[in-house]
Formats: sequence, C-alpha cells, structure tokens
Amino acid sequence: MKLENVTLNLDTELVLNVGDPIGKTNAPRCYNKLFERLDMNAIMLPCEIKKGQLPQFLDACHLMGIHYLCPTMPHKGDFVDLLDDVDETSRLFHSVNAIRIDENGSHGAGMDGKGAVKAITGAGVHLDGINALIYGAGGISGVVAYELSCQNVKKIYI
Repeated sequence: MKLENVTLNLDTELVLNVGDPIGKTNAPRCYNKLFERLDMNAIMLPCEIKKGQLPQFLDACHLMGIHYLCPTMPHKGDFVDLLDDVDETSRLFHSVNAIRIDENGSHGAGMDGKGAVKAITGAGVHLDGINALIYGAGGISGVVAYELSCQNVKKIYI
C-alpha cells in the first residue's frame, strides 16, 4: 500500500480494518483515498485478529488509544456481544462493521443497510410507498430490506 499522501504525526487517527484472513481486503485502499479526499488526518490499516482474541484486542485498542475499528468477516457478529453499546438494527441482525471507542465505552453500528438507503435517496429516489427489488440474497440483503422497510417502502422483493 502506498502512503505518499499521508502525513503521520501524533494527531493521526488510526483506523483498523479487523478480520481473518485480512490479506485481500480492499477497505484500506478505499478509505485511505476517502480520508485523503476529505483532508482527514487518518489512515486505515488491515489488522488480522484470530477468532477468540477479540476481547484482548479491544483491551489493547483502549490501551493504545485506537478509536475506530471496521470489522469484516468473520468478526462482524462476534463484536456485538463485546461492545458496550450497539444500535438496534445491528443487535437485531447480530452484525457491526463500524466501531467507535471513546471515554464512554465501545459503540458499534452496522452501516450496510443505512449506507444502501443513503445511496438510493442521495440519488434522488423517494422511497415512501414504492415497491423495491433487491437483486440477490447475500449477507446484507436482510439488513438492506429492513432499512428500506423503515423508509415506508410498500413491498420488498428479494
């Protein structure tokens, strides 16, 4: 990974993309480009953590002052029970992919469904009362359908 556009200093926010295996993740490349474009003093790095080591990993993050984690497989569900606070949708679907650690504890959220709805409405689509088709029934189809239902979509076909 090339980092020529990143200036590392004591204010740089370290964001960890946590999974196992993590070798083929594209998230750091995408997020680092986004951080650059938004002129954020942040960097995302991949971090391979084995199943069963998440409690110690969270303790280490607290100790080192790491505030942001982006879990991926297979840890999206495993983090839910370890966090102090998880949003309702993430608890319902037992999956988080965004974690913030601060002085009040650890807070998790699943952004897949929320992000899909934001992308749709951001493109100018009004969801209230429409029928929606989700093409495919992969891992996030349920949470996307749920978030669409929260926007008063009349019928959802998967």
